[in-house]
Amino acid sequence: MIAIVIPTIRNLDNWYQAWKQQIENEHFQLYVIEDRDKKELTLPKGVKHFCREDIKKDLGCTDRDRTIPVIFQVAVDL
Repeated sequence: MIAIVIPTIRNLDNWYQAWKQQIENEHFQLYVIEDRDKKELTLPKGVKHFCREDIKKDLGCTDRDRTIPVIFQVAVDL
């Protein structure tokens, strides 16, 4: 399986439509790391979707922590 990780605050509708066939026909797992405190994007079924709140909760970070090791979190989920 191949993991595609997209850190973003932008709408991914156009990107997803352009890549939809390849993603659905291959063994890909799409991870979207939304650079916001809460999830605002609407994503297709099957996309693993995280925001800062999720990562802080999973890693036990506090509000004072400034660095969140996002890549570590994704690697753990693989």
